[in-house]
Amino acid sequence: MFSHIMIGANNVEAMLAFYDSVLATLGLARDPVQTADSPAGFIWQRRGQRWPQFALTRPFDGQAASAGNGVQVSFVAAWQTAIDHGGSDEGEPGIRPQYSDDFFAAYCRDPEGNKLCFVHAHDLPQIIARDSLLSRYLNRIGYRGVMRTPYTISRTGLPLEKIAPRC
Repeated sequence: MFSHIMIGANNVEAMLAFYDSVLATLGLARDPVQTADSPAGFIWQRRGQRWPQFALTRPFDGQAASAGNGVQVSFVAAWQTAIDHGGSDEGEPGIRPQYSDDFFAAYCRDPEGNKLCFVHAHDLPQIIARDSLLSRYLNRIGYRGVMRTPYTISRTGLPLEKIAPRC
């Protein structure tokens, strides 16, 4: 388990607006005490909890921030919020069977090019975000049934758990 994730930023104001929106869907709020001059940068965390944290700062070495090749930060949900607030689409929501049969994910890049993944899988904690990937996926495929159990039959005739994870 990690204690925190920190990314660098060049346009701090744009990145703050982006991550304020995205992380709010996950129940994370920016610490109002932290400023651009703070050594820790800006920190988001759950109310009343110190850890884990997501942090954003200008690079300590004074050089320009850049996205890491092969680096990806993954969250539970919030993909549509990321797209709506300046993220660029890198892969719309869907099952990614190459990883596992219940790996439902979407990808984007934040305003400065950091790659983000938004994922659901059966064994992840049950975190339901305002713009759940599952809800958006079901709307996109035209599913209009009532999701009473994870075994509800989808419009495709497959058990729902085969096309999207429990959320």
